[in-house]
Formats: sequence, structure tokens, C-alpha cells
Amino acid sequence: RYNELKHVSKVRQKDLTTRNDELRDLERDTGARTSSDNPLARQIRILENKLEKATMKCNEAGAFRKTYDHIIGRLKDEKRHFDVQLAQAMDTLRAKEADLAELIQMSNDAHRAKEAAKAE
Repeated sequence: RYNELKHVSKVRQKDLTTRNDELRDLERDTGARTSSDNPLARQIRILENKLEKATMKCNEAGAFRKTYDHIIGRLKDEKRHFDVQLAQAMDTLRAKEADLAELIQMSNDAHRAKEAAKAE
């Protein structure tokens, strides 16, 4: 029984050693692939940075567009109200011009009446 357990222990120890060696080899290979000396890794990093910058610019442009869309909406509302205000102002101007014409006529009539009274 003891020999059997000892044998199982040796087999497992050997398997563990083999797997540790494989793990070290894999870590070494992975480390070589991700090192900064690797041109492919450097190119990937450059492209990732460019992608991040482009994404930031896209988000910024989206924010600007949202702001400008809001401004355009407000300007359209003001345009609708401005047309109404302009029509009201034009109506008021026509009424004031009519009042002015009436006052000028009254002034002329008063001036003629004054001259007629002086002549008598």
C-alpha cells in the first residue's frame, strides 16, 4: 500500500513539474508577444490610441450637434413669434400713420380757420 501511494505521488509530482515547465514556456512566449519591442504589439497600441482619439472626437461632435440642434429649435420658435410680433408692429405703425394724417389734417384746418379769423 505504501509503495503504491509513493508511486502515485511520484507520478503526480512528475506531472506537476511538466505542467509547471509548460506554464513557464507559455508565459515566456506570451511575454515576448506583448513586449514593447514587438512591432505588431506597438502597431496595435498605436491603432488603439487612434481609435480612442477618434471616439472622443465623435462624442465631442455629437455633443456639439446636440447643442446646435437645440439652438436651431429655439431660433425656429423665435421666428414664429417674431412674425406675429412684426405683424402687430406693422398694424400699430399703420394706425399711428392714420392718426398722424388725421392730426395733420386737423392742424391744417385749424391754421386755415385762424387765417380766416385774422382776415375778418
